[in-house]
Amino acid sequence: MPRKNVRPYTLYPRIYVYLYGELVLKNVMISYIYLRKNVVFIWKELF
Repeated sequence: MPRKNVRPYTLYPRIYVYLYGELVLKNVMISYIYLRKNVVFIWKELF
């Protein structure tokens, strides 16, 4: 009986962490690419 109660508690946070981590990673990648483009643009403008 206790195993069935424990299972969802260990399963759900893992799914949430995975989904949240994926979202954060996507946002970081997008912002990084955007920032890099801006930095290159600013660099070209300056020099």
